[in-house]
Amino acid sequence: MSVSQTKDLRELFDSLKPWHHLIYVNGIPTKTESAWGEPLEHPIPLWKKIKPLLPNLQNKRLLDIGCNDGFFLFETRKLGASQAVGIEAAPRFYNHAKLINEMLVRTCLHTTLIHL
Repeated sequence: MSVSQTKDLRELFDSLKPWHHLIYVNGIPTKTESAWGEPLEHPIPLWKKIKPLLPNLQNKRLLDIGCNDGFFLFETRKLGASQAVGIEAAPRFYNHAKLINEMLVRTCLHTTLIHL
């Protein structure tokens, strides 16, 4: 990724603040500051606790109700879930997840998102 592309991505993410989840896209973090007092790295520390407790997700389907920016959807796809469906009522978070999903489609991590 070129310096120009990195700058453009950073500007895009900053224009869509606040972000609830810290998600890296091509090494660029979605957020650089806390939105509501949560740790900046949220939900990565939680994921590090949950991940070892999960069963084998290979070829499993996942439903995340209230998926926010989609962090857990994208992470479970990386673990081999065959399908991940996120449901989100808040337009801001739905649009964040949709944007990240579109960016990750290029890496075959497509998820299904539903806005209520």
